[in-house]
Amino acid sequence: MESGVGHQLVRAVLAPLLGDDGLDESLHACVRAVAEQLDAAFAGVWIVSPSGDTVDLRASAGTVRRPSEQHRRVPVGRFKIGTVVAERAPHLTNDVQHDPRGSDRDWAGRRRTTSPCSRCASSPTERA
Repeated sequence: MESGVGHQLVRAVLAPLLGDDGLDESLHACVRAVAEQLDAAFAGVWIVSPSGDTVDLRASAGTVRRPSEQHRRVPVGRFKIGTVVAERAPHLTNDVQHDPRGSDRDWAGRRRTTSPCSRCASSPTERA
């Protein structure tokens, strides 16, 4: 990613977080910025539930706007997003169709998805 594009993305993501909108509106604006700036098929933010046993989708954007119900509330440790939270480690791949963590490789093939990136931040103050 070129430096100029990276700076534009950072500004586009930070601007809603620094505004006066509520959390949900800010998260939606952030994921829209990521999807638009990176031409991403999907961008989403999951929040760990108060009980700590699931992650719940709070905002999403991109050409794939409505993930399946099973991907909206994910048990920690299940699917790629739940595993990222459980392991507290980022997950990157350039071959999602052959990634053993992928839960629906056929879907990824139909959407021509190649490079998902997942990162867990443990608190609102942790830098991703």
